This record gives sequence, C-alpha cells and structure tokens, in this order.
Amino acid sequence: MKSREFTPERLDILAFATDHGTLEGNVDLQTMLRLRAGFHAAATDPSTWPQGHWQATAELRPQTKGAPQVWLHLQAQTAVPLECQRCLQTVQEPLSVDRWFRFVATEAEAEQLDTDADEDILVISRTFDLLALIEDEWLLAQPLVPVHPDCELAFTGSDTFDDAANESEASQTPHPFAALAKMKLDTPR
Repeated sequence: MKSREFTPERLDILAFATDHGTLEGNVDLQTMLRLRAGFHAAATDPSTWPQGHWQATAELRPQTKGAPQVWLHLQAQTAVPLECQRCLQTVQEPLSVDRWFRFVATEAEAEQLDTDADEDILVISRTFDLLALIEDEWLLAQPLVPVHPDCELAFTGSDTFDDAANESEASQTPHPFAALAKMKLDTPR
C-alpha cells in the first residue's frame, strides 16, 4: 500500500495522525511576514537570515471513552535578527519550540478545554497550515527584551549616576551669580 503524501501548508491532521506521520523541513524566514515585521531595521539582507528547521509527528492516542485523540508534536528551531535593547545593534536571537498540540472537533470544544489543559488545543482540519503554526510559535518564543548576552553600554562621565562624581563636577562649575557677589563685596558702602 502506498503511503499518503502530506504537505505542511495543507495538512490533513486526522489522516496524518492515522498514518503516524512525520514531516520535517527547512523554512525560509522571508516567507514569514509576521515574524519578519519584528526584525531589526538593519537586517535588510535576507541572504544573511538563517533558515528555520522544523519536525512534526502526529499520533492517535486511545481514550477510555470515545474515539482516539489526535496529537501533534512540533519541534522547530531558528534564529532571528532583533534589536538589542542595550546597544540598539542587531542580535541573533535563537528560537526553539518543542510542544504538543491536541486536536478536537469544534472551536467551542477547543475553547472549553483550553483553559484547563496544559497543552494547546486546536481544531482539527483537513487543510491545516503547519507553517503558520510554526510562525505563531516562533513569535511567542521571542524574548520580551532582546539583548546581547555580553552587551555593556559605554557610559560617559555625564551619564553616570554616581553622587560623588556629580558633586565633584558641580563644585568645579562656577556659580552663575558669583561675579555679582564679588562686585557687591568690592563696592564701598
């Protein structure tokens, strides 16, 4: 018997799980418009962007009551050029996803189960877009504040918050009314 062909852009989840399917591949980050929207402005050359790699496997898990449940395991890795919030230069942030998803028949069932479940609950589809799910997961995996691990800002003396240094600097600056005070002392009464 010939095995079915599955494509990540239009994946029949039930058939994929029934066949204990496995898919893997690389994805060009140029195709992920929502992910690209957060890239550092200086990262304009797509040839410097790394590709992402992903792997998805699906299975049917038997239940004590009812039909078996469809589960999908997704693993995906890439790096994205974000803006370091310390130095404002490009930082390559690695993103990694390793998650399980459970599929149910309806949106209402997914909403009901999603609040109590540890895994994400999705609605089963014959045309599921696995690459859109990968993009969603990479968006969620991005750090809130991207920084280089060893990034330090170079502060000048005027940028410091050292009280002793500020007092020393203030004592060297002449008072604006010092000349008037001197004139007052030099004037005979």
